[in-house]
Amino acid sequence: MWFYCAPRKIVFGEDSLDELNKIQGKSALIVTDEVLLNLGIPQKAIEILEKNDFKITIFDQVSYEPSIPMAKAGAELATQEQVDWIVAIGGGSAIDCAKA
Repeated sequence: MWFYCAPRKIVFGEDSLDELNKIQGKSALIVTDEVLLNLGIPQKAIEILEKNDFKITIFDQVSYEPSIPMAKAGAELATQEQVDWIVAIGGGSAIDCAKA
């Protein structure tokens, strides 16, 4: 038997970016991959957060299969920047890395 507890809220799907207007804090880490970042996919999330005076840090080193070193690098960046929120933009790999 095993248990899994995720003490954080995960919001996904259509209109999920609207939830960014409801969060409180001062800083957020955007977790995504380099391709999506270059395509501008995270831009709407960044604009919403900046409009609400958030300091944005971007971790774009997510790959197809997230690894432990990759997750550790993201966690270290989140700790270093003292982020209040982690926002994953992308598919399962970005979400997995953000949860780790």
